[in-house]
Formats: sequence, C-alpha cells, structure tokens
Amino acid sequence: MEALIISTDEPQLDRCLASVSTQSVPFSNIIHINGVVPESVAFNKGMSQITSEWALLVQGDMILYKDAVKLVIDYMEKYKSDKICGYFFSLSDTFLECKIGFCVVMRTKAYKSLMYEDKLRDDIIASRKLRSEGWIIRKAWTIT
Repeated sequence: MEALIISTDEPQLDRCLASVSTQSVPFSNIIHINGVVPESVAFNKGMSQITSEWALLVQGDMILYKDAVKLVIDYMEKYKSDKICGYFFSLSDTFLECKIGFCVVMRTKAYKSLMYEDKLRDDIIASRKLRSEGWIIRKAWTIT
C-alpha cells in the first residue's frame, strides 16, 4: 500500500509526515504533494503517481496512530472483496472527543479513472459513478 499525502504547509505537517513514515506496517511508497491548489489538482497529480493496488489518502493535518496501517489492513482483510473500491474510516479528534470526518483507502484502478475538477463536488459524483459501475464503497465508523 502507498500513501498519498496532500498538504498546503499545515502547521502540523512535520508531525503528519513523521506519523506516516513511522507506521508499524510501512507503506511501500509515500507520495507527498505540497502546496498545489486546488486540492483536486493535487489529488489528480498524486493519483497519477500511485503504482500499488491500494493507496491511503492522508491530509496534511492528519496524524496517524502508529498502528493505523495495520488496523486498516486487518479490516480490509476481514471485509475483502474484488468489488470494493474504497474503504472509508472515521477520524476522531482526541481533544474534542468526537468524529470529525473520514480518511480513505482507495483501489487505485478505480480512482485513477476519475479526474477531479472540484474535489468536494466531485466526491459525490465519483461515488455515484463508481457505484453505477458495480463498485462497492465500504464505510466503517470504528476499526476493531
């Protein structure tokens, strides 16, 4: 699995990069796209460089727990299917003690076929398109 980090010089970017590079199960490659806006251009540029079957999208303000990749891989093995193109995992803010969004592991061949023009709007369009092609997107609020 590769990591795609998209950032715009966030204040905690050094901590983000360190958390990605020191995973207990290392990434085969880490691609970092920094300072490219809009996000859709950064996403497209990064996805064009991914060569592995799966890629974890990491925003520059995310700090991963040391075993995050291991937990993700274990979850993917448990719910494995050739039809799944993405696994969305909830993110928690440890300070606010609440869910704040998702991070996604993407099947590269499915997401490379999508060129984003507007990342926020195109996420919805992409989900619909992938589902119409028979892909499944799996969402998990917790990984255990």
